[in-house]
Amino acid sequence: MASQNQTAEFLLHEYSWNKASLELHDVQPLFGGVVVRLPGWTSSQAYISRIAAGGGETKYKVPLNWAEGEKVALIRLCLEHDFLTIQPEERMGLPDEAHPTVTLTNHKGESHTVAKWARVADARFEAIYQPLLALAARTEG
Repeated sequence: MASQNQTAEFLLHEYSWNKASLELHDVQPLFGGVVVRLPGWTSSQAYISRIAAGGGETKYKVPLNWAEGEKVALIRLCLEHDFLTIQPEERMGLPDEAHPTVTLTNHKGESHTVAKWARVADARFEAIYQPLLALAARTEG
């Protein structure tokens, strides 16, 4: 018997995805990083914060392409990789190692967070993490 996709149960029907949100927090205190926020899917933009080494923050609003279904594609990635079941290897972090976290929140306000150390390989986490980093990359330059 195939197991049920826990992320599908968490998000429920596709019509409720418009109120779901997704957030990446990838900030290492010594080197800085990015925070990517995709609020309720009714919003047509992502909010990006670039954190510099030392703590300076620059905020951006990045328009999302409705025609290409950018937001829905990110939710589908969470479903395809069953986000709620991703469990990267847990271990002590190495000095100065980044520890990115991705949080998915459903229409009820319930959230689930997955975090991994930068040097831990996890293909399912990376499949969601990399597109969020690509959104942040739009603010470079």
